[in-house]
Amino acid sequence: MVTILDLPTAVGIHITDFLNWEEKFDLALAIPAWKDFYNSTKVWKCIELDCGELESKVDIQRSIHKFVTCIEKYGRHIENLKLYFHKENLEDILYVLEATSSSCWNLNDLAIGYIPFKNILQPTKSFTKSYSSFVCKLLAKSPVLNSVDISSFKPSIDNDEGLSTLLSMIHDQHVGHKISGIDFLLVSPYGQFDYIKFLNVFDNLKKLAIRRECITANCLLYMVDRSLSELALYGDTESDDISVPNDQSLNEQFWNKILTKRPTFLVDLEIKQLPVVLEDFPCFMPLRNIGLTFFTTDLELIDILKHFTKFYSKTLVHLSFVFDDSDADGGFEFDEQFQRLSVGLLELVGVCPKLSVLRYNLPIDSTTIICIAKERKMQELCFYENQVSYINETDISSHNMKVQWLNECGYGRTKLEETVSSIYNKEWRLLPDEEYEILNH
Repeated sequence: MVTILDLPTAVGIHITDFLNWEEKFDLALAIPAWKDFYNSTKVWKCIELDCGELESKVDIQRSIHKFVTCIEKYGRHIENLKLYFHKENLEDILYVLEATSSSCWNLNDLAIGYIPFKNILQPTKSFTKSYSSFVCKLLAKSPVLNSVDISSFKPSIDNDEGLSTLLSMIHDQHVGHKISGIDFLLVSPYGQFDYIKFLNVFDNLKKLAIRRECITANCLLYMVDRSLSELALYGDTESDDISVPNDQSLNEQFWNKILTKRPTFLVDLEIKQLPVVLEDFPCFMPLRNIGLTFFTTDLELIDILKHFTKFYSKTLVHLSFVFDDSDADGGFEFDEQFQRLSVGLLELVGVCPKLSVLRYNLPIDSTTIICIAKERKMQELCFYENQVSYINETDISSHNMKVQWLNECGYGRTKLEETVSSIYNKEWRLLPDEEYEILNH
């Protein structure tokens, strides 16, 4: 009788392609006979630790200790490592970084992020120093490491000590050239923050995520002249507390200059809880991802969509268009304004061939949703269930076959969901009321 032990090595390795690190480790313990091919980079080529979805401290700690055991045993075979920390206590984070810096010396790609959830103990000076030390040790120990993304913990408004400590160590140990991507949600970069040092330390930087108030035109041009090719800009209510330095505006002339230097340059822009103005979206700004969560604007909403349609059709991949109506009594009604907005949204989808993610929480009719689904198959299509208006079933008769089909498929939630599911060949659902935060994410 043929058993799992009789499978060819190539088949066993292929099986592990469908498993996460914990399942691979459990399988290695369960089938000692497979020990030889587990000592291979083919099995451990990409490993990710992310305890964000775990709720209890016991489960988080159990996962951390299991991960460290796995790293100590198989770390030398790992080529791509991703470490994301959210809820872990500070000691466990250092425990992981110490094991990683000691055991993973053949890395090609590395991503490290520490952005703690609310109510999680903030970093101490001792933790910051140890955290930075282990990161630098890991960078120095891996001779073939050439792609590193780092997301620092977010400092408070009056404290960027964590960032300064990490920058100093990276500078002193001469490992900044290995870092290709940085996500620093800075709040107070001016004054004590040394931008010249920042630029000189990361001379191979290709991706940068930063608050839009914290980057100047001259600095950005300098980084683009070196190697920067992707930029993510963030803005939220804390923006009002930040004084922007006197520098050239990031206007359409500026972005035209950037694209002349680097034609493939791309920008992601996320704005939360701020008034929206068209000046936020210059004509030549090569926007790939747009995330808007706003509560007020002096503009007609349709004008915003028309602007996106006109200027970003060749680059737009991700659009999140979320209006915070928490202060509106009973939300919005689907009136003529939102009818025009629905038509505008459909037009945008039609002219953006790269668009793969759309999140939208304003009133929309069911037939427009079906037309959007027919127009473009997306990885993620999100609409808010209490914002959808449906065709009255008594008014669905029509001599036009297409109109009749749209009406028949759009007269109720169940029929709408079934129709979009059949178009996408997978289950699709409207977001329920309680999942508003998903749209806000």
